[in-house]
Amino acid sequence: SLNIFLPEDAARSLTTADMVSAIEETLRESEGDEEHEANVLFALSILNRGHPFSEFSDKLIDMVLDESRSDSVRQYALSAFLHNSDEGPGRVERLNNLLCRIRLGSIRDPQQGLLGTAMTELYPNDLSPSEVWDYLPEGGRSDSDFKYLRFWNHLTDGLTTQQIEVLINSLSVRISDIQPILERRHLRGVPLRVLDQVLQVCGDYVDRKTLYQWLGIAKRARWGVSDRDPYLNSIRTWLEQHPEIQKDLILEGLNQSSSADNVWKHHVDVRERLIGAEHPTDYGLWCLEQAVILADAQPWVAEHLLAEAFRASQSLEKEHGLTMDMLSDLSKGSKVLESRLEQLLAPPPIQPDAVEAELRLQRMRAEMARRYAEELAYIRANEHALRQNRAESRLLYHLAEAYLGRSVGGGGATGRIALEQLLHGDQGLVQAALLGIRGAVYRPDIPDAAEILELRKRNQMHFLGLPYLASIAEHYPSLPGKISHLELDRFKTALMFYFCGFMGDYKPDWYVELLSVKPDVVADIQLQFTLAELRCGRDHIDKLFQLTYDPDHSEVARRITLPLLSAFPTRCRTEQIGILNDLLWAAIQHTDRDAFQKLIEAKCSRKSMNLAQRAQWLVAGLITSSETYGSKIREFAGYSDYRSRLLAEFFNEGAYFVEDTLNHLDIAAASVVVSIAGRSFGPSFLHRSGRVSLAMRASMITHKLIGRIAASPTIEARETLDALLADTNLSNWQYTLSAARDAQRVILRDTLYEHPTMENIIQTLDNGAPSNPADLAALLVDVLEELALQIRQGVTDDWRQYWNEGRGEQPPRPKHEEHCRDALLSDLRNMLPDSLDPQREGQYANSKRSDIRVSYGSRFNIPVEAKKNRNPKLWTAIHNQLIKLYTSDPKTGGYGIYLVFWFGPQFTQAPPQGPKPLDHCELKSRLEETLSEEEARRITVCVIDASRPE
Repeated sequence: SLNIFLPEDAARSLTTADMVSAIEETLRESEGDEEHEANVLFALSILNRGHPFSEFSDKLIDMVLDESRSDSVRQYALSAFLHNSDEGPGRVERLNNLLCRIRLGSIRDPQQGLLGTAMTELYPNDLSPSEVWDYLPEGGRSDSDFKYLRFWNHLTDGLTTQQIEVLINSLSVRISDIQPILERRHLRGVPLRVLDQVLQVCGDYVDRKTLYQWLGIAKRARWGVSDRDPYLNSIRTWLEQHPEIQKDLILEGLNQSSSADNVWKHHVDVRERLIGAEHPTDYGLWCLEQAVILADAQPWVAEHLLAEAFRASQSLEKEHGLTMDMLSDLSKGSKVLESRLEQLLAPPPIQPDAVEAELRLQRMRAEMARRYAEELAYIRANEHALRQNRAESRLLYHLAEAYLGRSVGGGGATGRIALEQLLHGDQGLVQAALLGIRGAVYRPDIPDAAEILELRKRNQMHFLGLPYLASIAEHYPSLPGKISHLELDRFKTALMFYFCGFMGDYKPDWYVELLSVKPDVVADIQLQFTLAELRCGRDHIDKLFQLTYDPDHSEVARRITLPLLSAFPTRCRTEQIGILNDLLWAAIQHTDRDAFQKLIEAKCSRKSMNLAQRAQWLVAGLITSSETYGSKIREFAGYSDYRSRLLAEFFNEGAYFVEDTLNHLDIAAASVVVSIAGRSFGPSFLHRSGRVSLAMRASMITHKLIGRIAASPTIEARETLDALLADTNLSNWQYTLSAARDAQRVILRDTLYEHPTMENIIQTLDNGAPSNPADLAALLVDVLEELALQIRQGVTDDWRQYWNEGRGEQPPRPKHEEHCRDALLSDLRNMLPDSLDPQREGQYANSKRSDIRVSYGSRFNIPVEAKKNRNPKLWTAIHNQLIKLYTSDPKTGGYGIYLVFWFGPQFTQAPPQGPKPLDHCELKSRLEETLSEEEARRITVCVIDASRPE
């Protein structure tokens, strides 16, 4: 609902006897549009905070029941009814009637705001705690009003002990039916909150049977919340702090069993009601004592308790001296307990399946030991070859797997430690393995780049690939200083192995240094690798992600992204769109903007490109040039949800979670994305759970972009939000957009407004320098009105300077518009303070020029758009030129002046509708009528009568 904040003092000043008829008339307004609804809401806000008027109570409750009214109006009407109606049976009866109709579904209350307000008012005296559960609406998931949620979250506040017991008793009986409804209404924690507060108030003295029933609430409700839920933990703590009560509850549950067949079922029920609370410290000893007591009356319970005592005696934490001797001594004399203890002490029977499983495990271990022994023997047999750098490449590959932490069962160890684990600590063999790895870079059988890429094409890697990378890692710490030119060839080979080797998130120190000091070398190898991958038609290309999301790769991205995008096939499979997306995001962040835009233009001109790829290129174009691609994207999307989805896919899951991704969109581009994505994906997806879907991501992006536009303190942002609110395709986002527009107006106002200093105020009052755009606009309007009076009534006939005297029989004619402007500007300079600078053709954004700009230094200025009353654009320039092109400059504060020279009705351009104005006053009035209320606050129409006297 809309929030209307009216100070109480202001509301009281408006709720007087002479205002009653005006308020009544406003309340009778229909809500056919936003303006009328705002009027009704304003009247209701007065009644909510002003002096109470009981005569309005009937009208207000009727508005609540009137479903032709909006939900916001009905909610405000109910609040106003409560403020203005007298306490008594009549008020209670009306609220009960409202509750009954909502419960029966005969009146609309989609977010339960009316329900929450009425229940808060009636509970607990007129709405009993035992009845309150009847007002949980059935149905699917729903977002509920704050008042409704607040009511349930403060259900026990202010209740007497008797009322609390009534509330918890009714809840415990109905918890199985109530809990699913609470979960759908985002109130899953209410039962635990109620139970916790009840335990604190009366848990110590209530009888154990009742308490056991109450704890059934915890058993049912605990699965809907986290195990760290504060109320769940508080209940658990209360049970642990009351060990004697906990013991009574255990007996209460076990006593409900009727035989040995169902005693375990009741044991489980007890544990579920105790929600995992720690046993009392003497639990085992207590179980033994109770087993002895119950052995004759309830032998099945006694057997169960003896088993519990036995398990406690076997636990790591022996409690209160409970021993096997004590179990044996206390069980003597009871056949039931002696027999049960004998069973507990007997070894468990061996299951045939368990025997077979153990044999299989032994055979598997023996086979692994045999293979490992053979492997170790093979390595030992090649120790000399390792030391001489002549070992087989397969052996080196096996050792390098361990060294790099890629071997199965390595436990994450790398380097020498991993080799020691592999070779059972044989230091001589470890030293030989390290020598073999170090020598890998010097071997003559190392493949060249072409051979490595050819193997990669077949999804293979040379056996010396991992040894080479391990060798580089082993040598790197001992290199003197930075990587020198002498080692570059070896590092180029290492880079090719690195890119072709399925290395995952492995990012060695030498690679990080190359990114810093030799990014051209990394870029060259990655370009070769990625081009080869593109030619193979890969669905995923390793290491592209880093070009977009790893700052260390920014220079590499700058060098290779555009060549890779140029080589990307015009027609591709859907599975390859992710590759294109990574490259486009990298280009947006790191490449030359002009070169990137030329590439986008060239790609988009290709007719054969499939839709999914075209959508990616168009959004990239929008980000780089919203002015060029905004209309193209709208044309591409049309009214197709499918194409909207393709466009939304550009903001993929990875891109969305990069902090500044959306900052690449300017206001115009953000508006396009909101208008397209918001049409197909509503805000309802924002609160879905589970894996993040495209719909959820698109809704999150739409919401964030609306917030980003709202946070911009510019006229452009204000106009953008107005346009989005007027878009009927975004009806699902109306509330979000409306709130954003209100917030943006506050930000814009605060940004543009400068608090004047005392010196500023004195200067303004003395007709001196203005303190802000509003002051400058007011000063300029005042001077223009004085000048208009001088032109019309001055003794020097200043109106003549705006006319060409006729020659011969030719009648006098008004001068050209530019000459009129210059004449006015000349007089204006003489009348304004020296601190102000009036100039003709003031420069504004996109090379647009107003007729006159009056500036106060470089701080702020006011544009003046001047027209003759005969100008064909007389009726449109106020919006299409002054507002659209000039007042959007932040330095204007949104202020501007529309100046018209009036030369008589015979020279007036006909308006789009209605007759021509007959005099300059009527023209001024008609032009002001074209302004909205918001525009009229900042735009002033000034008409100067320069007509010839009759």
